[in-house]
Amino acid sequence: MGYISFRPLRRCVRLACALVVIGGAGCGTASPRGAPSALAPPAAPAPAPPMSPDEVALPLDARGAYFGDDGHDFAALAVVGGRPILFTPRGLFAIRLRRAPDGGFAVRVPPPPEGVDPLPPSLSLRAPRAGDDRWALGPWRQWRDARATRLLDAANTRRLERVSDGLISTMAEIRRHTHLARDRPAQELQEIGCCIDPKVLRGWGGPLGVVLTELGGLLDSLERGIAPSERARFAGYRRALAQASRPGATLWPARDDDFLIELAVRLFRSQDEIVIRDGALMSIISRDVSPRRDCQLGIVVPEPTENRSHPPVLSAAPAPGKIAAVSVLFVALEQGPPDGCTQAPADLPARPPSGSFPFRLFQDASGRLVGAHVVGYLASTLFVEAGLNGLALETLLRENDLIRNP
Repeated sequence: MGYISFRPLRRCVRLACALVVIGGAGCGTASPRGAPSALAPPAAPAPAPPMSPDEVALPLDARGAYFGDDGHDFAALAVVGGRPILFTPRGLFAIRLRRAPDGGFAVRVPPPPEGVDPLPPSLSLRAPRAGDDRWALGPWRQWRDARATRLLDAANTRRLERVSDGLISTMAEIRRHTHLARDRPAQELQEIGCCIDPKVLRGWGGPLGVVLTELGGLLDSLERGIAPSERARFAGYRRALAQASRPGATLWPARDDDFLIELAVRLFRSQDEIVIRDGALMSIISRDVSPRRDCQLGIVVPEPTENRSHPPVLSAAPAPGKIAAVSVLFVALEQGPPDGCTQAPADLPARPPSGSFPFRLFQDASGRLVGAHVVGYLASTLFVEAGLNGLALETLLRENDLIRNP
């Protein structure tokens, strides 16, 4: 029995000019940029349920992913709102721990949801022993990944915003069309004209005329994002474009393309967000599309096989100036309005493993969370640090091969 419905991921999906957005993370046309996030301030964590006198807390270093001897049978331990949680392919369970006579822990597992094969009502949790620094939980052994642990252990609230398909495609079009209009590479211009009727092409002024016309259309769409104080500057782009087809004329300097990228960010940056609180508690918030404005609340656990597409692998160390991915699994707890899922529900009964999917968290060389990539079957959504300006966003995407160079 699999724990997610998506097909195995063989490799990270390369994002070119557009990203398809999966349900629950938002889709469609992005909201205009400008207003601050409407996300409510983080609510105070729900108090942990009282423990019985002989009950103990889950040791912090016992959290994380666990695998069977075959490397595929998977389980994970996490703490949500002070409560220990066990996730397996059979479901999500709020567990209780007691000291065992052998010095380990007895893990009490509640009955499973109806129609799901039960786990043993009690599992043993054994501490690391000499020569082996891993915890053991029943038939599973812990997978220790220091980078993933540090990334998920951060106590501060971290916010990521979705990179909309409109923003990605507009940035790519700006870079491509300014490159063609400024550098005029013969081979690329010839490829543009090869599929157009020669009479029509002459009417457009040749391949360069096609490029300049499309660049003018981009300026038309970006004009909605300019501030009143920027009108004179934007008019300079119009004048330069109008003269670009004349012999010996050149386009504006390449450094001035950055202003157009910033206009695209203002117009197309999404209001959909991922918010991670208390380490493992995550909200996926959709605000961009009216019929689907909602929030999925769940927990995040390390899952280093990417839906069983390969054996477990340790998270790679990012090179300076680069980012590296930590593979995780999102397990849904509940769904509600966009500003409503800020803390774990008071009641966490056993539930089947529905609403679970793999994704990647991106961290830089300092271990800081800088993005997330949600990948499903024929679906892909990218989130980055909230508030990045256009140039920083484009640099992050391009230098880490998430969009292609023109």
